[in-house]
Amino acid sequence: EKSQPAAGASGKSFAWINANFTKQPRDYHVLSKLGVLGWHTLRQQIGDALPVQFGGTLEWYVNPQRAEELRRLARQQQGWGYAVELLDDSGFGRLEPKVQPGKVLSAAFSPLEGAVDSGLATRVLLAEAVRAGTTVRTSCEVKAIEILAATGPGNVRVQTSQGAFEAHHVVLAAGVDTARVAALAGVNVPLKSSPGVVVRSKALPPMVRGV
Repeated sequence: EKSQPAAGASGKSFAWINANFTKQPRDYHVLSKLGVLGWHTLRQQIGDALPVQFGGTLEWYVNPQRAEELRRLARQQQGWGYAVELLDDSGFGRLEPKVQPGKVLSAAFSPLEGAVDSGLATRVLLAEAVRAGTTVRTSCEVKAIEILAATGPGNVRVQTSQGAFEAHHVVLAAGVDTARVAALAGVNVPLKSSPGVVVRSKALPPMVRGV
């Protein structure tokens, strides 16, 4: 880790756990669905210490064109085996009685989805990894990545501010730095930046169940 865990995007993300309708094409949806199921597995393994809430995702539209598109995509995901329920007004009110959505032309509920406190979750998962025997190095910036011949202790040498490490596999999880770090290994990763704002306030009584 170049600085401290969750110092970048991991600690500042809204962290919506979803395989939502925008996850196109199908391969991207499947990858996202595996992520959703992975979070459910982690919650079963770790318990309440993992700061994740599975209240589902409720999405609705009042614009006729977008409403029809939501219905089409919901049926598509149902055909792909993903849990999605199309709702009428009464179903909407049952799920979120404190929300006044106006005239709803279409609504869909994805019950497996949720959200996570990404910074705290990162620290919890790293603590679990350390208990399982993982070594975590912080303030350890990657300077170069060398692809080696397939002999010796590893196939890749990573030069860092704390020395060189050889490995058979390297997993790159560098957030907005992914393209720059991947380029050190001669790999092009097309990355689309998606800026956002996360506001933290004092805890209030919950008003909605999900996303």
